Amino acid sequence: MPVRLATLLTVMGKDCFQIYENLPLSIQDREDIDKILEALDGHFMPKTNVIYERYIFNTADQLSNESFDDYLCRLRELAKTCEFGDIADQMIRDRIVLGTNDQSVRGRLLRESK
Repeated sequence: MPVRLATLLTVMGKDCFQIYENLPLSIQDREDIDKILEALDGHFMPKTNVIYERYIFNTADQLSNESFDDYLCRLRELAKTCEFGDIADQMIRDRIVLGTNDQSVRGRLLRESK
């Protein structure tokens, strides 16, 4: 058994070791620390509800005391969990047009072709 794997199994604690014992890993995978860590991450990491994340993104309007830069940063942060892929920038742009609280900025953005 490699030293890294032995160390991991030693320091993980009783509760985590029981979880490790019940992970759906083959005998070969139980010798690969990267596969073990990936399986543990899959067990402990919460599942993302993309529909909910997109709902939060699509209802994010600029707050009355929020600067444009802060609003843009918040939208970028929200977009990370939405799985937009290649269209993330377009979705952020559209959300800015819809969610900005400055009517003159909205009008200017709507007149721009890009």
